[in-house]
Amino acid sequence: PTDALAASGELKMIPQKQHVMLSYSWHPSSKPQLVIQLQEELKRLGYDVWRDETGSLLVPPLAGCVMMEERLADAIETADTIIVCISPAYKLSSNCRLEASYAHILARRHQRPKILYLMMDEQYTTISKPHYCDGWLGTMIGTSVWYPLFDNELVTFTAASLIRHLLSKQGPAGQHMSASQLNAIVSMTEGYSGSDLSAVCQEAAL
Repeated sequence: PTDALAASGELKMIPQKQHVMLSYSWHPSSKPQLVIQLQEELKRLGYDVWRDETGSLLVPPLAGCVMMEERLADAIETADTIIVCISPAYKLSSNCRLEASYAHILARRHQRPKILYLMMDEQYTTISKPHYCDGWLGTMIGTSVWYPLFDNELVTFTAASLIRHLLSKQGPAGQHMSASQLNAIVSMTEGYSGSDLSAVCQEAAL
């Protein structure tokens, strides 16, 4: 894979001391099963992903944690990127609001974590009618770009879109990577961990 990665430009990964965090509601209407599938797809593509049930390589899961608020804060503070999965139930959840608000405070202060939005319900987005993202959630999202995750068929597409966005924020190599190049990398590095890919990139850069 080294030659292919070098030809496509250096694949810059998220720093090893940071992870991607998924912020979502467990209410059935919020389709948590799609969030789980997205996590597996992102992990397959080499990203360390924190979710409340599984944790990440850097921060343990919430299960069995006595100080859950501190554990959650650790997960947010360790995140390079937080993917917020939007739904009506997310807006109504005080815990979800706490997560999102703290993430935005950190983002304003430190320009990190990056915050990306997924819409879980086609009838509840920033442009849907008659129901749409309003209140504190609508204010937080504003005019930000968002990605759809309405059903199973969108999991692979949305994961690739998120990665393209992450790469675009990390320099010219990501900005100029075409869809075919990204797909080729995904295919050739299936089963690689994030550290494996980091080692390959370092070798390709020599």
